[in-house]
Amino acid sequence: MKRKQFLTAALQAGIALLMFCACSSEEFAEQSLSESTENSRLYISVNVPATGGIVVDRFTRAGVAGEVHENELKSLNVYLFKKGAGTGETDYTFAKEASITQFGDGSDGKKTCSVDIDAELIGETVKVVLIANDKPTNVVLTKDVTTLEAFRAAVATASVTDKAAADVLVGNKTTGFPMAVVSEDVKLTAAGATATVSLVRSVARIDIKHNAPGLTIKAVKLTNVNNKSCLLSKAAAGVNIPLSVNKVELAPIEAYTTVLGSSGLGHSEPVAAQCAFYLYEQEVTAEGSSPVVTIYYEIDSKTGSLGEGIISVKFQKKPENSWVSVVRNTIYTIELGDGKPFDKSQVIATFKVVDWISGEEITDVINPDTEGQN
Repeated sequence: MKRKQFLTAALQAGIALLMFCACSSEEFAEQSLSESTENSRLYISVNVPATGGIVVDRFTRAGVAGEVHENELKSLNVYLFKKGAGTGETDYTFAKEASITQFGDGSDGKKTCSVDIDAELIGETVKVVLIANDKPTNVVLTKDVTTLEAFRAAVATASVTDKAAADVLVGNKTTGFPMAVVSEDVKLTAAGATATVSLVRSVARIDIKHNAPGLTIKAVKLTNVNNKSCLLSKAAAGVNIPLSVNKVELAPIEAYTTVLGSSGLGHSEPVAAQCAFYLYEQEVTAEGSSPVVTIYYEIDSKTGSLGEGIISVKFQKKPENSWVSVVRNTIYTIELGDGKPFDKSQVIATFKVVDWISGEEITDVINPDTEGQN
């Protein structure tokens, strides 16, 4: 009897010991996994530009045609550039590259992801370069050789063809809108690191707001615009223009062409802006270097006489006649008319420059050239 009790107790003790060992091993494995991944990863929190609810010039941008794909994050290419002895971008050299297609949801609508921190990078300071929804194919990256400055200079988007639709600038809508950013310095440690960045669209945008009762917009076109640009903005001040840029003519985006239809776009309430064009950055210093938006319109028969006219809008502020360069991630809104009944003798148009993210007006009103009106 005592022997049976002893064997039972020994068996129970053995089972308990096995359970303890199993649990301890499992907990240790989880702890080791946590230490080997979480503590050696760079966590990236990406602020993707938002669309809905931004109030600009008395109208809400949430319903503007063409915005659906402008803020989607489909893919992200991550490049780490290690800091050297200096502070300029020639002192940051390429260290690591990663491609990401899966993202988590962070706070305030941010998207999150992470990349491994290689052992050799522990203790180093890096800049994190993110290129969303696009991947440069014309850049050869050599570890510890290619500088951030050289990377910026080499990264450019594909050219658009002459008279192509402005949709070409943003690529296939299923791939998302091209965006990019370079982070501030990030210190990589064995305990991990975090980088919080805000993506910037690599193109600008032109909206047209029809606020002229008695007038129908029949067609629009955009001429004298650059056929390519850089995915990344330059480190130094100035507009980002790659080499061998040509000027082209662009038709409006597909969504705006649909809005115009075969009969044109008449005035209706409530007045809303329509996205008409995307365009690359462009330095504008004189009339010959300015993009031109040309609007062909027709006067409704209700005004007593039927007629046609043309109005051309340049990137120029009047009366001081100063020129306005095209800057990425900026909306240029043309408002045709002022809401008052149409006067055939004068078509009023204003051109406002607005930050694409905050919706804040950032320059004075730009008055267009009214030559060619009928």
